[in-house]
Amino acid sequence: MHLLWVAAFAFGDGHFPTPLGNQSVFREIYNFFSVYLLMPKHLRHFDADLFALVRSLTSVIALLLSAIVSGEAQNVGIGTNAPVSRLHVAGLNPTLTVGPFGVGNAVGRIVATGTAAEISFVRRTLGSWPGAPAAGDRYVWYDPDGSARLWTEVNGDLVTVRSNGNVGIGRTDPSHRLDVVGSARVRNALIVGSQPSSIEGAQVVLANANVVDPPGGNL
Repeated sequence: MHLLWVAAFAFGDGHFPTPLGNQSVFREIYNFFSVYLLMPKHLRHFDADLFALVRSLTSVIALLLSAIVSGEAQNVGIGTNAPVSRLHVAGLNPTLTVGPFGVGNAVGRIVATGTAAEISFVRRTLGSWPGAPAAGDRYVWYDPDGSARLWTEVNGDLVTVRSNGNVGIGRTDPSHRLDVVGSARVRNALIVGSQPSSIEGAQVVLANANVVDPPGGNL
């Protein structure tokens, strides 16, 4: 009696199965190990260490079988037996965390933690990552110091949102609600102060606001 007999018993005809159907290969390996574990000790030709290894592998495969549903699409489900994408996380307050620590669970939450935490997305028209990326090939949202920054290849930080609500375009330390480096165009009305009841056309509206001409200014 040896493992070939066990293989023949577990696989039915003694031949390794073609991986057809859900979880076929994992299921057959699990059956193989399970039958071996149930054999009387005097029929096993291996020592206790190997027996412990087989038992551990059987437990791991059992976990895989409970967590993975593989079909033609080879989708992976955690908390669901019917995954609809390559990785589908479901269950009570499903959260996907990437990094050394988490921040709690919530429905649909994606969390990135660690010293290089970021959420990045790549230009849709790229078929592979270029050796010399161009500006706009990838955008990244990241938080280096308590502010949210939008970064791209070549040009670096583009937009910064500070924790106090200040937004900088071309600045990483905006000191006003909107702090812009460079020229800006307003297609419609630019309103300073409380908005009047009716505004039509392109104009600058100073509503209850003072006009200040700083030194060197030209109003």
